Amino acid sequence: GAVCDNVDRCQTTTLVILFIVIISGAGIAFATVRAIILPLRKINKVLSYMAKGDLSRQLSVTSKDEYGELSKNVNQVVSDLRTLVGEISSNAHLLNTAAVQSSEEIDQVAQSLKQQKDTVEQVTTITTELSQNADHVLDKATNAEQQMADAMQKSSKLEAIANVTNDRITTLVNMLDTTTELMAVLKNESTNIGGILET
Repeated sequence: GAVCDNVDRCQTTTLVILFIVIISGAGIAFATVRAIILPLRKINKVLSYMAKGDLSRQLSVTSKDEYGELSKNVNQVVSDLRTLVGEISSNAHLLNTAAVQSSEEIDQVAQSLKQQKDTVEQVTTITTELSQNADHVLDKATNAEQQMADAMQKSSKLEAIANVTNDRITTLVNMLDTTTELMAVLKNESTNIGGILET
């Protein structure tokens, strides 16, 4: 009877110890899992904010274990991303300003090209007018040259006529001289005849 009591007591003690071990193991496992899950949950929460574009969240580093190191690295990534986004924003602003300036410069170049086009059109118009005036002047010069040639031809004809007239006048003068001599001879003869008649 005493042996059975000892066996029953041993079994009960063993069951109690086994139950205590199971409860303790479960408690330790729960504490271990909780110690793992809570930091990971915080890190995942910050990462979800990062995925949505919110870079203002930071993790509080409370331990120096692997989770603390991971939290520091996540905080560093967030800080680097914030700096990168700031630089991208600044560069985008600079690019926008440069684009506006380029647009204004392009407008100025377009205006300058339009002015040059207008100037070229004006020069073309003036050149056309000058060409037309030159043709007109050339026509007048050709006409004047023709008139000068006609005048020279008429002048040559007048000169020839004047020469002929001069020759005829010279002939008439010679004839008049001859006539005058004949008249003088006739006068002398008449005087002689008069003397004879008186005699």
